[in-house]
Amino acid sequence: MAKFKQESLSNLIRFEKRTVQVDPRKKYEEIGIYSFGKGIFHKPPLDGSEIGNKKMVMIKDGDLIFNLTFAWEGAVAIASSREDGMYGSERYLTYRVNEEKVIPEYLQYFLVTPLGLKQLKKISPGSALRNRVFNKNRIDEILIPLPPDTFEQKLIIEKINKIKTQNMIVQAKLQKVKQLLETFSQSLLSKAFSGDLIIQEPTLTYEEIILDIQQKIDHWMKERQNNKTSVKKSKKLKIVDSKNLSKTPDHWVWAKLDSICEKITDGTHNSPPNSNEGEFMYVTAKNIKTNGFDFSNLTFVSETEHRKIYARCNPQKGDVLYTKDGTIGIAMVNELEKEFSMLSSVALIKPMRTILNPYFLKYYLNSPETFIRMTGKKKGTSLKRIILGQINNMEIPIPTLEEQEKIVKKLDELFPELYKLKQLLEESGTNSTKLDIAVLSQAFQGNLIKN
Repeated sequence: MAKFKQESLSNLIRFEKRTVQVDPRKKYEEIGIYSFGKGIFHKPPLDGSEIGNKKMVMIKDGDLIFNLTFAWEGAVAIASSREDGMYGSERYLTYRVNEEKVIPEYLQYFLVTPLGLKQLKKISPGSALRNRVFNKNRIDEILIPLPPDTFEQKLIIEKINKIKTQNMIVQAKLQKVKQLLETFSQSLLSKAFSGDLIIQEPTLTYEEIILDIQQKIDHWMKERQNNKTSVKKSKKLKIVDSKNLSKTPDHWVWAKLDSICEKITDGTHNSPPNSNEGEFMYVTAKNIKTNGFDFSNLTFVSETEHRKIYARCNPQKGDVLYTKDGTIGIAMVNELEKEFSMLSSVALIKPMRTILNPYFLKYYLNSPETFIRMTGKKKGTSLKRIILGQINNMEIPIPTLEEQEKIVKKLDELFPELYKLKQLLEESGTNSTKLDIAVLSQAFQGNLIKN
């Protein structure tokens, strides 16, 4: 980097604030800035009356813009002609770049390199998790490595853009493969619950399955009564007319989920004190994934709090957990022996295991048809809640236990391989992002352009 000189940012840019008093009769097109150097996005236009009394700043083509509270994590961008005449909140600091010394795009690229971000963080003090305020009076502390002339800056930008474009093509292809993989996964589940995944060799008729299920329900109730366990006076199989439901083999019985479950409830509705350390795990919707628990961002509760929660909601090994708030419609089977507490964002479903295989139920809950039936929407939409009443009244097709086990076995063979492929794609995407970072780092060390 010997031929690169270090220039203070304060010598390269000039603060230019264009404050605008909002007119309630006018429409305003506002920008936002993504973190991590991902550029500018446009917000839907708003009437001045919707914005209220707050002031805004006008954006001009070529502005170098810092988000006051998130500059430290790369919320930095150059405005293009598309943003000329648009507006930003007063949290956005606008600067004009001295283009005789530095090309704006060169400056932007450097500021989102690890070295650039390190310097931005240094002048953005703060104790909050992410809100660290950019101190514009300290921009002289940020040093920019500059080649001898703007011509070489231009060569560097062209090289970066070429590599980033190639990388974007790779990312787009990876995304397409991920979408195809997800479509295939969903089609497998659809086939499983339409009876097309395995060869149908029914050992019982429709009527015989109904009789078998009711006998098992009666046996379960008798056992509960003999053990003096609290139970409703009667529990009957609630058969559902399948005329308006998904097509399934004729001998499968459609029934209400609560009539073949020992218990359906959810976690505590009053979030207890929880922290990064404690005696019992405190599980919420964010910890539930189709392939098991995600223990990142896990918190814990004391034994006293746990006992209060567990008295009503007692997840045990083999129970099904189903997200009903936040990221909804994700089911998994609990494989843990140890006790833990749950928030109400997760439902607890205890199927009668002589009737309903927990893994069959998990796969059914994760099927696209079930998601649409429960939410009225496709996956990826913004609906945020499923209520317990919906889960109790959910219709589910019930083949014999033997058939359920065959379906589960087949899906268990296929889905781990699909999950491995998804992981490989995720890793490829991560490596692609790392390549972008490496390219930028090399560019500003003088290693990207050959003499």
